[in-house]
Amino acid sequence: MLYLFGLLVQSDVLSQLFSWLITITLILTVYSFGARYFSNRVGQLSALTFCSIPLVNLYAAVTYVDLGLALFTMLTAYSFINWINTNRRQWLIVAAINCGFAAWSKMNGILVIPMLLLGTFLLGIKNKQDAKEITKNIFLTFVIHFVVAIMAIDH
Repeated sequence: MLYLFGLLVQSDVLSQLFSWLITITLILTVYSFGARYFSNRVGQLSALTFCSIPLVNLYAAVTYVDLGLALFTMLTAYSFINWINTNRRQWLIVAAINCGFAAWSKMNGILVIPMLLLGTFLLGIKNKQDAKEITKNIFLTFVIHFVVAIMAIDH
């Protein structure tokens, strides 16, 4: 589904360019996460380490969905950690949207939602939120994930 536009216009080059764009976005996300939560140097080393993985270089040049799954999973984790640190519900919504895109990009992405829901539940217990607030966050996360993921079903 990630490369559908390139296939619609019958351009494998466009699909490959989209794959490179996903790879660059993933590298920048890894850098941003490391720089935000540790230091600029850690962000640089994290991005460099990620770039040195042979499969990243291999998959960047071809149109596999694995890097798309990695991007949306990383964005889910990044957004979730931002929610933990800021306690702004917008970050939880962004995490749920990215989780839906992870499921949309590859079936293995469905495995991200139980982790996100479990994290939301455990964080609510840790912060001593009432059951109504925990349920509201879990329900919101699941519904947003489901709505985004359901868009991928082919009719």
